[in-house]
Amino acid sequence: FKTVQLGKTISNIRFVDNKLYLETSIDAYSGSITANLTADVISENYSASFNVYDVMVNKLIDDSIALFPDKNPEKKTILKDLQNNVYGRLNMRTNFSGKTFDNIPVTITGKGTVALTDGTINMTDTGVELSKKFGMKFMEKALPFTDSGFDFRMLKGRVDLENIRVFNGPDGKDGDIRIRGKGYVTVDNMMDISLENELSPKTGKDIEKAFAEILGITDISYAYNPDGWMPLDIRIYGEVKSKKFDYSQKRMTENIARNLAKKAGEFIEGLFKKR
Repeated sequence: FKTVQLGKTISNIRFVDNKLYLETSIDAYSGSITANLTADVISENYSASFNVYDVMVNKLIDDSIALFPDKNPEKKTILKDLQNNVYGRLNMRTNFSGKTFDNIPVTITGKGTVALTDGTINMTDTGVELSKKFGMKFMEKALPFTDSGFDFRMLKGRVDLENIRVFNGPDGKDGDIRIRGKGYVTVDNMMDISLENELSPKTGKDIEKAFAEILGITDISYAYNPDGWMPLDIRIYGEVKSKKFDYSQKRMTENIARNLAKKAGEFIEGLFKKR
């Protein structure tokens, strides 16, 4: 038996001239969901949209997993990765299409935007990794946000992600960390995502010593951005279940070079003023 928490559902289903038309509206999870599908059973052409408005995302994830048969319980899926790890209000607009009913996860194309507001993300593996690597203890806890999300395009089993963001407060300034990024995931569980993170001035100061030791930088104080936030770039890649991390710090080294040059210029300028 499957227990779900769907609310009022209204559907209009028609089959005319070998074409299937489906329109569904659901009031659930304190929000609403609409789905529309047009499919030609002869040519196998189809198009669909799936839109979500102000829905409690954790409830939607739980019931989405419950509704569909689990053919391989041991296999890690995106929904299973998100379950019990993401909370907030979900808004999503998506459009999909295809020219065959064969192997839909690979043959479908689509695009859309996903936005989450006023919630938390449990950082799990990535957070623990950052905590161990850089002493960022706050990353082991739930990361609060007021705005997060991404845009996506899907083609041949690959989902390209743009405008990834996790902000708490305007431009993320109310949190310990703000996150921007891009990358891709595939239906066969491969991924390559680059995240440009910035640590708040306070958080950066708290872990300066750990940063300096790990990155081999004598004086980490030169690594800050002009706005006082410290960059921390991370690439996450490989298989979802055994992902790898790359911590190359291009932006940090650029900051150090710029700030040292500025400091040297100020020192030389000071010498001339004393004469």
